[in-house]
Amino acid sequence: RKFRQQGRHMKCPFRQQQSLTLDQIEPLSVRRLLKEGKGPLPEPPRCPACHNVLAPQALLFDEGYHSHDFYEFQKMEEWLSEAEVIVFVGTSFAVRLPEVALEHARTAGIPVYNFNTFDMLEPSVSLNCSNIRGKSEVTLPLLLQEVEELQMKLDHPEPLLNSKIISSDSRPPRLRRSSRRRRPKYESP
Repeated sequence: RKFRQQGRHMKCPFRQQQSLTLDQIEPLSVRRLLKEGKGPLPEPPRCPACHNVLAPQALLFDEGYHSHDFYEFQKMEEWLSEAEVIVFVGTSFAVRLPEVALEHARTAGIPVYNFNTFDMLEPSVSLNCSNIRGKSEVTLPLLLQEVEELQMKLDHPEPLLNSKIISSDSRPPRLRRSSRRRRPKYESP
């Protein structure tokens, strides 16, 4: 989609590069209805730059994450390339991003930890994974505790994690370790 601005043809920045806020959507009558959560809309929302009907900010069947800059898929790929471990929290593994991360874990031999109450991964020769079953408000503080203990053992002068999830008066129970593996096994009480 192209539009004219000051006599020049320009590509609409909201097509693939930038996201719109609700306050930018035109016309005003549609914006008001969207803010109120009411519908149906009298007409489709329009772009403030090119005035075309807005495309949904979702992947269509023939599109990938690379086709839209606002997904910042390249940043996720950079993070994956530097990862030493991958942690999933509460995903169903039904969308493409977790699949990409799992493909990378298999290829690079990176351990995977799946914190979940329902969807579990199947360990295999190519996938080094541990499933930690339980509610995240119980299991994630245990993960933080483990990271802090490892940090102290490794004598890191600066903290690996700067946030504090566990309060001193409600410290979670100790982690139980599996004798078969060096990696921690977490169990919720």
